[in-house]
Amino acid sequence: MSRLWSPDFLKSSGGAAVITILLSGFSLTGWIHSLMKHHESFHENQRQTVLNALKLITQCKYASEDLIDLTGPNFDPNVYPGIDDQRASMKGNYNNCVKQWQEEEDTAELSITKYFQSEPTAINDWHKAKKSAVSYMNCANRWYLSHNRQVTDTQYACLAENESLENEITRFNESTQVAQQCWWNRWLSLV
Repeated sequence: MSRLWSPDFLKSSGGAAVITILLSGFSLTGWIHSLMKHHESFHENQRQTVLNALKLITQCKYASEDLIDLTGPNFDPNVYPGIDDQRASMKGNYNNCVKQWQEEEDTAELSITKYFQSEPTAINDWHKAKKSAVSYMNCANRWYLSHNRQVTDTQYACLAENESLENEITRFNESTQVAQQCWWNRWLSLV
């Protein structure tokens, strides 16, 4: 064993080859580890981007549903005299959601475009979900403005817009899951 690491062995072409292979192996292992860390970080950021986008859309969806519900019999101030504070809170929640949408929608779009740039289906499905969200929020606001002084049946209020939004949220979620799985499979094929 002492002959293996003797100065003569290290000076020989075989010794140099062994050292080169060892150093190359260490270097390659370090490079692969670094690359894996980068890709894991990218994948986590991609996942967080989708969660943030879905959270933004669903918050606005529920706030819009609440706004429509304010015109229904469950929130009639003539039947429930102490409900005015809750009605004001729900209306304020809708207004806050619209403001939050205006502030965060562009950031969500930029993040989705960044993390799904090689997946046009996911980006396209985001645009459709975004368009449906705006359409539903606008419909809910129009409904509220038209019916807030009278109690109405809200069962069919903005039904088409709500169904469209549900479908687009599902489609966006599915396409991003497929994109993330494709990305992971491509990564595994490289390693």
